[in-house]
Amino acid sequence: MLLLPEFDIYSIAGIAGVALYLGSYGALQLGFIIGNSKAYALLNLAAAACVLLSLLTAFNLFSAIIQIAWILISVIGMTRRYLLHRRIRFSEEDTAMLRDRFALMAPPLAHAMVKMGEWLDVTPGTTLTREGQAAGALTYLASGQAKVTVQGHEVARLQPGDFIGEVTVMHGGPATATVVAEGHGRIFRLPRAQLVTQMETDHAFALAIGMALQEEAQRKLQTANSRSQITRSPQPSGSPAT
Repeated sequence: MLLLPEFDIYSIAGIAGVALYLGSYGALQLGFIIGNSKAYALLNLAAAACVLLSLLTAFNLFSAIIQIAWILISVIGMTRRYLLHRRIRFSEEDTAMLRDRFALMAPPLAHAMVKMGEWLDVTPGTTLTREGQAAGALTYLASGQAKVTVQGHEVARLQPGDFIGEVTVMHGGPATATVVAEGHGRIFRLPRAQLVTQMETDHAFALAIGMALQEEAQRKLQTANSRSQITRSPQPSGSPAT
């Protein structure tokens, strides 16, 4: 006859603690959470508390010390995160840009990015990038419009919320088009050198920037495809082409 082991609250707590430890570490390695996130700290805090509870029936001093230290470190980390978040302040235009293009970026990372860049006013005719020359920055168009030309031919118009230079900013190659402001506007400019350095040293920051640039590239590709389909669609008989 198969005898099943008896489980009490302490053994269940131990199993839960192991599951939380392994689950949090697995989620970290698979990229579902990041190491300095609140979720990771909470999972480790809960895991240590569960294992510590299980030690009440089979006490081990060294294991208890490890779990208590793990709890203290998690609490210190969450407290530090809370204090950092309380000190962070964004301007109205910072908030609007972050909500528009960097909604998933943690406030400390967003604060570092905002400090890295600068807000600038542009006037009609201001060249934001020139075809064949290194852009040197990632630019966010907060207000106003801009015309995009390739070899002198207009290929697109940029609206508020668009990025400029997202294709070439990572590898530092020459701009593929010339972008000129068509009216008064406001831009946020992120210098390439500082942006790349921060991405090389901060995985979470690199992930957030990469996601924003990928979404922008996909959005512009979908827009270009839609325009191409409209251009190629046959005109009804007797209707003038537009």
